[in-house]
Parts: sequence; structure tokens; C-alpha cells
Amino acid sequence: MASVDDVRNGVAQAKAKADEALGSLEQARASLDDAQNMLTQAIQGSGHDEILQARNMLAEAGQNLNLLKSSISNSIETADGWAGRL
Repeated sequence: MASVDDVRNGVAQAKAKADEALGSLEQARASLDDAQNMLTQAIQGSGHDEILQARNMLAEAGQNLNLLKSSISNSIETADGWAGRL
């Protein structure tokens, strides 16, 4: 069985990796926002459903990234809290 210090170190390593993932998701979100803005500017005045759907899918992808970020943050907080009580 692992010692308390081993468990805390493992949680800290997992937290560091999760923080990396959050950083990557932040970058992905910024890129998606840029893409959505560029597409919005490019299609200004176009009423074609297909291209509007493409823009809406980018917005939905951004919302999904926000959900992922929230889930990761909640996981980190929970694990960190648990490790702190050991």
C-alpha cells in the first residue's frame, strides 16, 4: 500500500497534468473563437443555412470545451481537497 506522501505526490502529478490539459483547452477555445469570428465576418450577409450551421457548430464546440474545462477543474479541486485531508 502506498504511503500518504506517495498518494499526495501522485495527486500532485495528476493535478499538474490536468493543469496542462486546461492550458491546452484554453488555447483551443481561443482558436475556436478566432475561427468563429473569421467565419462570421466572411459570411456576413449570407443567409445560407449550411454556412450558418457551420458557424453554430463552432460555437457549440466552444461551449463543449467550456464544459470540459469545468469538469477538469472540479476534478482537480476534489482530488486536491481529498489529498489535503490525508
